[in-house]
Amino acid sequence: MSKVRCKKFFLSVFLLAFIIISCDDKPPITEQKFMQVYVDLLIAQDTTTTLFNYDSLKSIILAKHKINEMQYESMINYFNEQPEKWTPFFDSATIYLERLKTASEEQP
Repeated sequence: MSKVRCKKFFLSVFLLAFIIISCDDKPPITEQKFMQVYVDLLIAQDTTTTLFNYDSLKSIILAKHKINEMQYESMINYFNEQPEKWTPFFDSATIYLERLKTASEEQP
């Protein structure tokens, strides 16, 4: 096999493997982690002043949860491709937010 054919072969195998991995229906992070990030973003957005811009807050929150922008956006796309998942997601997020609120009210 010539060098050119060999390179083309390995490139084709690599691209095929990448496509197979990319087509996996498995989300990049757990739905639980995504929900926590989402709620933290909502809280930050609603409770901060204009001293911080949203992108800065988002970067801080994503770093706190040890995920990156691409993983977050992949989860948005994952849910958008399966819209029936949004309703239970929002239900879980509401329950989680209520627990956070109750826990903060109980602290002295």
